[in-house]
Amino acid sequence: MKLNLNYRDMPVLSYIHRRELPSAPGIYYVGNHDCPVMYIGLAHNLKKRHLTHHRQVQFDKIQNAVIYYRVLAKDVLTKISNLREVLMRLEKQSISYYKPPLNYTPVLKSIYLQGKKGVILRFR
Repeated sequence: MKLNLNYRDMPVLSYIHRRELPSAPGIYYVGNHDCPVMYIGLAHNLKKRHLTHHRQVQFDKIQNAVIYYRVLAKDVLTKISNLREVLMRLEKQSISYYKPPLNYTPVLKSIYLQGKKGVILRFR
């Protein structure tokens, strides 16, 4: 399957408007104007993925973050027998080409601590 994975040809959405992503399978890139491809991922449901993303803390730190995304068309989906395998192949191909820095870093985990002045959020 041939799919255009050039971020310049993909629909783009401000990260703060991620609730407007389509509820469809696809591949996505997170970045900003200075570095358009900081992270590459796949999703069976783009919208749901970005409402509960394990790298949310890191994405929130990207100034003026955007999401470039490519949804698999319905006619393509009917021809695919193993969607996860296809998405993983596309993701691997894109990561190999763009070498996005966040794909090579550990996930930051937030720790919530209770202090005298309330809840303190810390990252490790």
